[in-house]
Amino acid sequence: MEKYKLKEFHKFVDNDQIYVYNVNRMQGFRINEDLAMEIDNLRSKGEFTLSELNSDLVIALRKLHLLMKSSEEKQIEFNLPDRVPVAHISLNVAQLCNMSCIYCYGVDGEYGEKGYMKKETAFAAVDWLIEQSLDLPRVSINFFGGEPLLNFPLIKEVVYYAKKKCKEYNKEISFSMTTNGSLLNKEINEFLNEHDFAITLSFDGDAEIQNKNRPFKGGQGSYKITKKR
Repeated sequence: MEKYKLKEFHKFVDNDQIYVYNVNRMQGFRINEDLAMEIDNLRSKGEFTLSELNSDLVIALRKLHLLMKSSEEKQIEFNLPDRVPVAHISLNVAQLCNMSCIYCYGVDGEYGEKGYMKKETAFAAVDWLIEQSLDLPRVSINFFGGEPLLNFPLIKEVVYYAKKKCKEYNKEISFSMTTNGSLLNKEINEFLNEHDFAITLSFDGDAEIQNKNRPFKGGQGSYKITKKR
């Protein structure tokens, strides 16, 4: 007799309602408590035959697209290489920030231990990236914080060093940065444009929203200054 299993799913509760999320179809369904218990029992059981189930349960499982013949389960084989090349690194060059955003997951950008990345650490990371990129023709570096532009001198040194090293190893390199934008000025803008930086700028909206969500340390609103930059 044909054996069946349940397809991969997640069951969760929201506002006292029970839901099943079908992973393969990326669909969610609201179910009642009795059906939730039946599904839990079948999951713990593993394999089963349809004859073991009542007809209403079979109909419900088909509507949820959770039934799968055990013989149809595919065994996926992964043939990974001994070493996987690394194409990108992110350098947290400043565990400091000039803002105090209300939702910051980095505790005011300090991540519990404020400070600047040392040049030796940054250069070692660049060397590691080039070594671990193996035969890849292109690599990339993202500058992150805190607010990375608080350590702009190091960013400049890393860019020059990385370009020099990549030239030695016949690789191309690109740069990006995540910034709050408040420290941008003519010198910095010219440098970022010269080296084709891709910029992600964190800015929340109009003056009311920006000043509420992203004040400078001390509480001053950041909208007016950042908008100019």
